[in-house]
Amino acid sequence: MRTNHQIQTFLIISLLALSSHIYSQANKIPPFRMTQSNGMEFRAEQLPFNKPVVLIYFSPECEHCTTLVKELLLKERYFRKSSIVLITFMPINVVTDFVYKYRLTKHRNIYTGTDGGSFFLKNYYNLKEMPFVALYNKEGELLNKYSRPQNLDEMISRLKDL
Repeated sequence: MRTNHQIQTFLIISLLALSSHIYSQANKIPPFRMTQSNGMEFRAEQLPFNKPVVLIYFSPECEHCTTLVKELLLKERYFRKSSIVLITFMPINVVTDFVYKYRLTKHRNIYTGTDGGSFFLKNYYNLKEMPFVALYNKEGELLNKYSRPQNLDEMISRLKDL
């Protein structure tokens, strides 16, 4: 039979191992999970290979966030060769309304969902503001991070080079 001390030691070691695994890949696409508006779970490893990734942590109720999404949709042609991931902490019904409002299902390269309030990405990136954008190259390596980006021109310029 294990003692409380042995159990506590095991739990601490397990948590340290988990956190070191997560943060050891700090320059790679984080191993996120989200529930899409259709109720299906989507994981980072399901993203298409050999495509840049634009990862956006946002709130559908944030004015800056919706402005960014509207601009992204207006400049969609520049993002066609990349995967766009929109992740929020809001409930699934809010995500569903957002997807419907902006007709996101018609864009095959846009993946939208909720982390269910786990705040995984918020904690992973130590976020203080939204929207937050992380741009990854075809190999899944972090190129740049943007807090509350004002426009997409710099990101578009970087995507053209990939």
